[in-house]
Amino acid sequence: MAFTCGMPSISVQVRLLLVIAISTCFLITELAVGFKTHSLALIADAFHYTGDLLSFVIAYLAQKVQQLSSHISSLSSYASSSPLSSYSAS
Repeated sequence: MAFTCGMPSISVQVRLLLVIAISTCFLITELAVGFKTHSLALIADAFHYTGDLLSFVIAYLAQKVQQLSSHISSLSSYASSSPLSSYSAS
């Protein structure tokens, strides 16, 4: 059981989308300030952060594929039980 501090539980996909949105805003801000102030450190950190953001996107896509595959497997089990139920009804 996850520790929620009395807050309602949020799905993994919603949490990942929030992290992606916040990270994207942070990345854009870091790039803008880095170019505005000519700070090579901020620009380098922004490009390094792009890799982290990409890993969040891959985690979100993996979560979606897992959800889709579980949905497809549940549909295939219904499809295979359908002919059996029709035979038992006759």
